Order: sequence, then structure tokens, then C-alpha cells
Amino acid sequence: MPIKLNRTHSYLTSKLDNLAEGIIKHSVEPNFPANVKEEDIRAMRSELDTLRIMYKEFNTETRIKYREYMDRFEAFNKKHAQLASLIYASFGKKNQVLADFGLKPHKVRTSVKVPPVETTKPA
Repeated sequence: MPIKLNRTHSYLTSKLDNLAEGIIKHSVEPNFPANVKEEDIRAMRSELDTLRIMYKEFNTETRIKYREYMDRFEAFNKKHAQLASLIYASFGKKNQVLADFGLKPHKVRTSVKVPPVETTKPA
């Protein structure tokens, strides 16, 4: 979890705790609003903590699955390279049959032949 999220979570939970403590302390005063309840604030904090724990667990599981995926991906990529090498060795690197396997045959290079320049000897 990024540091910023840890700080903001801690900051918000401390604000909610302070608010709940203030409600407990001043709820008996005559002009205190009736719709502000300490139980609601505690429920918000509890829900926030529960969601944070779930987020951390899912984040951990996601990282583990990502590592597993990347390990398998690299292993399969290596295996594909080995198999492709065997196919190249079996059919030859310039054979057009390689296209049936999804492999590109090596290009046949044709060079442009430049005719020899004839030099004449001065007489």
C-alpha cells in the first residue's frame, strides 16, 4: 500500500476517533444536535478498517498471482523459443513451411549484381 494511503487512512481514522470522543463528551448538552450519534461514527471507522484490511489482502493476493503469472509466462516463452528452434532445425531456416507454424522464414537475400566496369587501356 502506498505511503500516502497509509497516512490519509491514519489521518481520517484519528479524526473519526476524535469526533466520537467529542460526541461522548458533549452529547448531554442541551443544544447538541440529535442526529449526530457516536455509534454512526464508530460504524464508519469500523467499516473503513474492514475495507482497508480487505484491500490489503486482495492487494497481496494480486501481487502473488502476478508473480506466478510472470514466472509461468517467462517459462512458456522460453519453451516456445526452444520448440521454435527445433522446428527451424527440422525444416531449415528458409523453408516456407515455417509459416504454417506461425514462424517467419528467414528472408532470402538477393544482392543486385553490378556489372563489371570495363576499363580501356590508353593507347
